[in-house]
Amino acid sequence: MYGGAGFGGYMVALFASLAATFALANVMDTGWAALIVTAMWAGSRPCCL
Repeated sequence: MYGGAGFGGYMVALFASLAATFALANVMDTGWAALIVTAMWAGSRPCCL
């Protein structure tokens, strides 16, 4: 049960990232949009793992 929930959460994060990338790609270059989404993910991580 927890494995399926984890996989579901992963898929939500993946498709939300893709949606954000393609939404930003409508107003800028796709590479820059991907870089912004990547920086957003990197900024949301705790500093000390």
